[in-house]
Amino acid sequence: TIECKAKFIGDGNLIFTKLGKGSRIAGVFMESTTTPWVIKPWTDDNQWLTDAAAVVATLKQSKTDGYQPTVSDYVKFPGIETLLPPNAKGQNITSTLEIRECIGVEVHRASGLM
Repeated sequence: TIECKAKFIGDGNLIFTKLGKGSRIAGVFMESTTTPWVIKPWTDDNQWLTDAAAVVATLKQSKTDGYQPTVSDYVKFPGIETLLPPNAKGQNITSTLEIRECIGVEVHRASGLM
């Protein structure tokens, strides 16, 4: 069992390879170093925003509130691509746990932030 006692903070991947069958990874917490630019296309009472300018008005840096804009948002909110600043496009900021070349590995109590 790999019992994670500290946060893994970084932009990129934490990779485990060739762990044996029945191995366990417990309590892993992943967090990106970089705080991404996010949009929150819904109101505080959970009503969806449909106007691109209204969605862009929600743009802020956060690891907890909203999500990083993607090309899917260009379809959902026509015109948003031209309104978003360059630093909010194509960010893909992540901190990812990858388990490769393993069979039968269990992950328990995993959590994290963008």
